[in-house]
Amino acid sequence: MNFTEHDFKHCMGSFVTGVTIVTTTDASFEPQGVTISSFSSLSLEPPMIAFNLGKESYLHSKILNSDSFAVNILSGGQASLSKKFAEKSGNRWEGVKYQLGMHGAPILDDVAAYIECLTDNIYDGGDHSIITGKVVNLKMAEDKNPLVYYRGGYYLLGEKV
Repeated sequence: MNFTEHDFKHCMGSFVTGVTIVTTTDASFEPQGVTISSFSSLSLEPPMIAFNLGKESYLHSKILNSDSFAVNILSGGQASLSKKFAEKSGNRWEGVKYQLGMHGAPILDDVAAYIECLTDNIYDGGDHSIITGKVVNLKMAEDKNPLVYYRGGYYLLGEKV
């Protein structure tokens, strides 16, 4: 390899991503969630999604032991929420408004969209796990633009070209 880990991260930062918070409930039915930017659609038939979660993430074991989760696609005004759920410690849920989805995963208020899933498979991906989910419910807010992440910063989605 003729590049460093920093070079790799910086290069990957050139790819604009949406910002999501993946949520679930733990065995005690407490809400859990973490900011994720490595998220994508996987299949149209059946409808499936995938996201990557670091094996050292506090949410990793909770997702591995959960039958369901939700992907909350953040709207333009939710950068502070993304930062809160990306922190390594602290009470992520303090002051956060949400409702439980049809399978018990928290659905955050004011998101651009959400996707509820049943956990399908979990694959090894180096220092991350690749989690796939079968989509069972979704909803979009037509009046909200998504939050995007680019080269280490948050941006509002610009105009369509």
